[in-house]
Amino acid sequence: MKIRIFSCLALAFIMTLSGCMKDDLEDLQNQIDDLNTKVDDLEQAQQEALLAAIANLEASLAALNSDLVEDLQLLEQEIAENANAVYYGNVITAADYDSLVAQGATIITGKVVVNNDGNVQDLAGIKLIGKDLEINDGTAITMESLQSIGEDLIISGVATEASVNLANLSSIGGDFHVLSNDGLTEIVMDELVLVSGELMTETNDMLTKISFAKLDQVDDLYINGRLTEDPNYLFFGQITYLDLSATDVSNDVMVSYIGNAPSATFGKVGGDFEFRNNLIVSLDVASPTVGGDFIIESNARLTSIETSMIESIEGNIKFLYNDNSIFWEETERSGLTAIPSFEALTFIGGNIEITSNKAISTIEAFNNVTEMTGSNIKFESNGSNIDNILVFNSLVSSGASQWSNASVRIYEKTNWFDGFNAIENLLNVDITVQAPTEAGGGFGPFEVGGPVKVDGFNALTQVSTMKLNVMEINEFNAFQSMDNFQNFQEYLTVYMPTDETVGMCSMEPIFTKIKNGDFENWNGTRVAKFYMNYSEMDRDAAIDQLLAPCAL
Repeated sequence: MKIRIFSCLALAFIMTLSGCMKDDLEDLQNQIDDLNTKVDDLEQAQQEALLAAIANLEASLAALNSDLVEDLQLLEQEIAENANAVYYGNVITAADYDSLVAQGATIITGKVVVNNDGNVQDLAGIKLIGKDLEINDGTAITMESLQSIGEDLIISGVATEASVNLANLSSIGGDFHVLSNDGLTEIVMDELVLVSGELMTETNDMLTKISFAKLDQVDDLYINGRLTEDPNYLFFGQITYLDLSATDVSNDVMVSYIGNAPSATFGKVGGDFEFRNNLIVSLDVASPTVGGDFIIESNARLTSIETSMIESIEGNIKFLYNDNSIFWEETERSGLTAIPSFEALTFIGGNIEITSNKAISTIEAFNNVTEMTGSNIKFESNGSNIDNILVFNSLVSSGASQWSNASVRIYEKTNWFDGFNAIENLLNVDITVQAPTEAGGGFGPFEVGGPVKVDGFNALTQVSTMKLNVMEINEFNAFQSMDNFQNFQEYLTVYMPTDETVGMCSMEPIFTKIKNGDFENWNGTRVAKFYMNYSEMDRDAAIDQLLAPCAL
């Protein structure tokens, strides 16, 4: 009986255990099925994200009328037809690279990090990276098959001497950053057409070459070659080859501290254009509109600037210190000898400052500009032997509104000034024209020791204040329509020609009104002052002297 009871209990236990095991196996299978479903869903999501990235690149390339869209369509077809072609996930660790090589995939859905030449070799067959490509080290970094990157390309921390040549890369879906690479010497991507985000290079002290021979579109462009250390404290970088393929830039362009490169060419510029502290010789900006400021500053070797296509500049214009003064051992001035004429330019949305370009010998510029909405126009200290200055002779409107006008300041050494012949109203006018002083200035009649002539402002009728320093001139034909001063303090200051035979006959009508007391007020604070050799003269006697040659 005991044996039978024991047998029954044992049988019951086995049956119970068998039932439990069956339940556990079913649970396990359910978990596996659920995990497979999640993996499938994850792969599906990654594939959809990859296809979305491709679609975005296709749309951007199509907008550029690029035939590279066809290459991306072939990649889409490869994703659809060959499951083995797609590696799902990131490629960062050694195990990731082993899995990638074992699979033989040509497309990676996730992020890729390159840490050595072995990683570069493992990526030789990769055509598309869905997310970021981050290059942190290597020596000869070439990925011959790579065509597109879905998000960012980041080259950073490359410490050993290295070059990057991605010979078939055509599009980057995000930003392209080249930052803090002590060993990087070259970046060559001559099939690159599109960078959907910003392109930035900075703190790459050994970099000598940047070549993007087919680049067509960038969102923002920042190229900074500044050295981190320089015993001469000039900090010009070593980049001597810069090919940006006249790329269009949707927003801002900032190029600085490039070495002795022969030229730089740009297409459309949607924001600010800033070109500072370079040794580049020639600059070409082929943009109908510059959407912000246009700044050319401290470019010691710059001799040529092409701006013939620019019709509108929405911000300020500045040309500052573009000569070789920074090189103390070079005693003869060289650099920019002429401000570009801007022959197509009709609108300026900010101020104009042309200052301290010491090699300038002629300024004939802005003569088709009809409107500027800034508050100041300044030409000052641009060389000491300028042949002629002919500027703004079509300008009819200045200032931010109909109730405000711009001020004009001219302080130059030139044989002939003539400008602003169409404008009727300005705020303040401050003119100093002196004789050229350096040997070798001018040509023909316009040479050092030749005539010093002031023309211009022929339509101007009204200002708040006017200051004229014409001590060194020998001919004056300006301001013939002047009729009114708005300021209620010192409204006119004239430093008279030291040659008493030189008259200012074109201003006879306004001088006559001044002499007749038309602008005087009850308390005597509204005054015009005249100086001969810096000594103040009696107003009426000074006017008589200035008008005396008119009767001859």
